[in-house]
Amino acid sequence: GGEGTSVNEARAVELAKKYKLACMRLWEGFTGHKRLSQDYLTKPDFQLAYILGFHLINSARMENLLERVSFERRVEFPKLPVDLWDFGCGTGAMTSTLMDFLSKKKLPLGEVHLCDANRGLLAMVEKSLQAALPASPQKSKIQLHAGKFSLKSIDLNSLPSNRVQVISFGYVLNELDEKARIAMVSWMGR
Repeated sequence: GGEGTSVNEARAVELAKKYKLACMRLWEGFTGHKRLSQDYLTKPDFQLAYILGFHLINSARMENLLERVSFERRVEFPKLPVDLWDFGCGTGAMTSTLMDFLSKKKLPLGEVHLCDANRGLLAMVEKSLQAALPASPQKSKIQLHAGKFSLKSIDLNSLPSNRVQVISFGYVLNELDEKARIAMVSWMGR
């Protein structure tokens, strides 16, 4: 209590306002409403806003989803290798959370596909995820897909049938027009 609390509360309110604006600028950049430079994560305000407004939230959302699916619904996950596709991967929050989940469940990890328009983010995510990959004789591999990545470039018939394909679109679907969203959902249904 006391005076220290009010100073801390005032500081928290000040930080919340500052980073709320930075998060809003990031959203505007990601949705194409405003231009966002490729080096936005070199700016300290954007770094913290990204971590607070995107990375932690995406990680929490994915962990919550996995917990609900596995515990509330009592889903048994197959012991097949799991390939991860993360479209608009950003900092890799969803992929790293999925990798942790698979590791805890002792499920084999297959290939990891990271797709993002920002090459700098891809390099950063690849480095952090490579360190987190399980040591195994059949080392999982990370594939990077930079720039505008098209689902049409993936030959669905060539995907291994003895693996589970987990696809995360994050916020990518939100940014597509209706025709592109329908095409993407049709692609997933194959």
